[in-house]
Amino acid sequence: MATHAAALGHAKEIAGKAFSEAIQNIDKAVGTPGYAANHPELIRAYIELFLAVYQTDRAAEK
Repeated sequence: MATHAAALGHAKEIAGKAFSEAIQNIDKAVGTPGYAANHPELIRAYIELFLAVYQTDRAAEK
C-alpha cells in the first residue's frame, strides 16, 4: 500500500508541474499574462500533448 501511495504522490507532483508549465508556456506564447487561465481548453490540450510526449519517451526507454 505504501508503494501505491508513493506512486500517487509522484503522479500528483508531475500533474502539478505539467499544469504549471502549461499555463506559463501558453501565456508566454500568446504574450498575455493570465490568458491561459481564461482558456482551459488550451491547458487541457497542452497537458494531453505533454502526456503523449511523456508516454512516447517512456516507451522509447524500454
